[in-house]
Amino acid sequence: MAGETLLTTAEMLASAEDNTQGLITPLDLRNIIVSNASDIGYLSLTQGNPVTVPITTGVWTSINPLITPSTTAGNAWKLDANQAFSYSYVEDGIAVNPGTLRLAVFSVGMTASKVGNGEEQYELALFADGVQEGNSVGFTLFTDPETFAVTGSAERILDVSTPAVYDVRITSDQPDDVILTSFSMRVNGAAL
Repeated sequence: MAGETLLTTAEMLASAEDNTQGLITPLDLRNIIVSNASDIGYLSLTQGNPVTVPITTGVWTSINPLITPSTTAGNAWKLDANQAFSYSYVEDGIAVNPGTLRLAVFSVGMTASKVGNGEEQYELALFADGVQEGNSVGFTLFTDPETFAVTGSAERILDVSTPAVYDVRITSDQPDDVILTSFSMRVNGAAL
């Protein structure tokens, strides 16, 4: 099918007028279906292939381009060449009206250690088009092979008609590189 449009909840309700004569068109019904579908994107690090994230003191480093994914999935959320997420139904032939708002929940999980001796403080944050979104998650890492599980999430109401590119970045006030033994990033979205 082609020609569907992503709708808000109010637009979906308006498409389903009270009638007993079949006045709801097949396109109206398809619009309601695609608009109610969950928006999903998923990226996971290939197991057994640790990744070293180079740390420059005080600089945010994107993790996504360093990941060789073992698993990716998505419908509206697509991965670009740098393994960053953006919202797009263009490839599926579905239109998105200006001002279409969706709830998006981003979550990250990773297992990490650090290069060098001792322990260091790090921060992890979600970025949109190179700008930090909300608060970062602070955590401490120890020398490899001591690993630490880090998780974080961020919720946003997004205007998906003007998509941004989302990635996860890490920084520290010390230059000790980070070793990721696992990494996953997920985004789930829903109609408002």
